[in-house]
Amino acid sequence: MLGKGVLVWKIRDWAGGDPATQVEDAQALGLNWVALKVVDGMLERWEGNRPKQNADLLPALVPRLAEAGITVIAWGWTYGRTRQLPFASIAAREAQITAEIVARYAGLGMKKVYLIDAEHDYKESYRRLGQLVGLNMAAEAIKYMTTLRAAGPDLRLYLCAYRYPSLHGDFPWSAFLDHAHGHAPQVYFLEDSRPEGGEVQVARSLQELTALKPLPGLPIGPTYRHVMRNGNEWRATGEQLMRFFARAKALGCEGVGVWTLEQATEEQRLALQAFHWADGEEPAPRVRWEDLDAAAKDALLLRMAQKVGLVDQDGFVLG
Repeated sequence: MLGKGVLVWKIRDWAGGDPATQVEDAQALGLNWVALKVVDGMLERWEGNRPKQNADLLPALVPRLAEAGITVIAWGWTYGRTRQLPFASIAAREAQITAEIVARYAGLGMKKVYLIDAEHDYKESYRRLGQLVGLNMAAEAIKYMTTLRAAGPDLRLYLCAYRYPSLHGDFPWSAFLDHAHGHAPQVYFLEDSRPEGGEVQVARSLQELTALKPLPGLPIGPTYRHVMRNGNEWRATGEQLMRFFARAKALGCEGVGVWTLEQATEEQRLALQAFHWADGEEPAPRVRWEDLDAAAKDALLLRMAQKVGLVDQDGFVLG
């Protein structure tokens, strides 16, 4: 059982990149686990020569989180093939490198749990300019998974891909799930303004995925900023996230998480803090109104005004 957690994409953007502050923040939010990005394809450093990349910060952060009693796990992206000519297979090499990286951080306290972020690169319909004939991506997925299992036989693997298999028929689901230990769907209910939007979508997602293979669930919800076609911004509300978390728990999932912590608004962080996965769990420290900054206060006041019908979902005053 993993419980309540978060994925972190860019460690430097979380609490100023300071491990002591990050541990304090994770404890204040009552997190049971934190997943850190450790690899992008075959690269530990995927942002060129930019300083303070994850590879620079992981060695200090992993043991600090582990010592604080927070379960530290890893996640990373797999491409399966290069995105440039000659579009060569890299799946096996990616898997080998990933297993080696996770094993290294396991020596610092990281648990051998890995979330596999596989998306459009593995779709048969995904083509790059100049690519006339694609690789057999189901075969590449098998190559990736079998290599990863062989190189890290004690790794627990979760597929962190699309929420609805029914909408992504050319993604090699069985090739990944045959060797996976759990589902970690990206239940990003973008542009769904219903208060119950997240809980409805997580139920459908897990129903579709467990129909493919009955595995434990670890659904991931959205905290990031999404810009709609009309130019307006959409973000999951605190209420939506709370209901998403609660439905995941009611469905018997191993845990629940969000992507990503460093992009969460104060309202979203308060929802994360307020939700308790374990029955009888000690509540996270309460936040005093005077300790909130102006933006957090504005967000909470807006939500309260929307709840009682004073303003609409776009913030306009109702007559």
